[in-house]
Amino acid sequence: MKYSTIVILLLTCVLVPVTGCGSKGQLSGLVPGQGVVFYDDAPLASATISFTPVQQGGTARGASASTDENGVFQLMTLNRNDGVQPGEYAVTVTKTEKPTPVDEETARKMMSGEIPAPPLDKTVKHLINPKYADEKTSGINLTIGPKGDKKIEIRLEK
Repeated sequence: MKYSTIVILLLTCVLVPVTGCGSKGQLSGLVPGQGVVFYDDAPLASATISFTPVQQGGTARGASASTDENGVFQLMTLNRNDGVQPGEYAVTVTKTEKPTPVDEETARKMMSGEIPAPPLDKTVKHLINPKYADEKTSGINLTIGPKGDKKIEIRLEK
């Protein structure tokens, strides 16, 4: 192998990871995705919404958001409020109560095996119907058009 070929390969290995693809963590082709979530006809505050592409693979990326006190959300893919790719999505909505943190001594005992850690499924308390936390059971599928959607309305029942 020639010296110039080795230099080119080394430069490629160094420069590609440094420069990456795209410009500074931005993704082209994103469109606005904004809306409101209602639970039992009331705005749902402090919930997490996830949009998972129905067709996996390729360049499809998911998007997510958190609702404000009025149930309003603005989707993000890579950066805050940057939008969503056009396409068809399975949607999940979750709102959980955070588990009570354990004190340092209890955590040490759990880590050493002196006492068992609580099962994960018992530490998460769903504050809305848990069926909305799974894309297979949520029953929510939405399509984002090429110009985006600023009036997404997600209505959930108890």
